[in-house]
Amino acid sequence: MILMGFTVSSINYMMGGPSGGGRTGMKKTGLLKRAVAVMTAALMVTAVACNTKIKVNFEAKASDYVKLGQYKGITVSVDEQAIENELIEKKVQNDLTSNTTYDEVSREARDKDQVTVDFTGTIGGEEVSGFSNEDYSLILGTDTFVIDGFIDALYGMSAGQTKVVILTVPEDFEDAPEYAGSRIVYNITMKKVEQPNVPMITDAYVQEYFSCNTVAEYRQSIKDDTNRLKMPRKKQFLQSFSKTVKLQAIRKNICQASSQN
Repeated sequence: MILMGFTVSSINYMMGGPSGGGRTGMKKTGLLKRAVAVMTAALMVTAVACNTKIKVNFEAKASDYVKLGQYKGITVSVDEQAIENELIEKKVQNDLTSNTTYDEVSREARDKDQVTVDFTGTIGGEEVSGFSNEDYSLILGTDTFVIDGFIDALYGMSAGQTKVVILTVPEDFEDAPEYAGSRIVYNITMKKVEQPNVPMITDAYVQEYFSCNTVAEYRQSIKDDTNRLKMPRKKQFLQSFSKTVKLQAIRKNICQASSQN
């Protein structure tokens, strides 16, 4: 007989050899029978466990430890006027950016300046055309560049100055994956630094650029355009915003209830 990998003969061996005669033989035989009985019972338990779904009863309940506050029927009020004012202000700022002019200066470049540079990028001692450019213009503090650290190197440079910086191509650079993670040496020449001339929002400004007589009329025109042309999008935005605020209120309510318990 084989029981869980053991044969009767192997059990006899563990008991000290095959049963002998007399009292010693009877004693070993009794031990053998008890061992077989125990192993048989173990096999029966294993068979039952493998073929029966075990039900586990968890006595602990979440409600015993966490008491939720009121989260059903929460109403959220949305300040549509505030949102509308924000949209108007954003359009005003975009208009200012569009109508900003730049004057060349001889000082060092700083935030909000528009700079024009020539640069070459070399990897492994060879110039890479995709990382080189001429008459490249950008606005410091606003525009971005594909290689981190490049724009930072432009601060403090003045027209005619040259600078060499060593940077690293991003690991996830998809435009030229063969260079991802490579060290790149940039040779940068500052060609021009220009400071911004941001218009003041005055009646003269709106008369020149928007054919409005006053600033109030200009703002009202933006409001009218927003309401007339973007009403469907505005309604969708307000509905989405309302749902988001409501979910945040529910989460806050639940978290507060959990912390109190």
